[in-house]
Amino acid sequence: MLYEEHVDKEQKNYTKESWKIFYKAFMNAKKVLKNPQVTTDQVAESRFMLIEAAEGLIEKINE
Repeated sequence: MLYEEHVDKEQKNYTKESWKIFYKAFMNAKKVLKNPQVTTDQVAESRFMLIEAAEGLIEKINE
């Protein structure tokens, strides 16, 4: 499941801005999953947002 693929991601590993976008999409997906009256359009939109945000995560470079 897409949501579960991203549960273990940690903020410390990613840039602040990319994490902010990802976290917003991740929390929205969580909300959608818990909603018993969710529509298929809401699921599709949430899925798209999470995929885009996860692909946009930028790992921090440890110096």
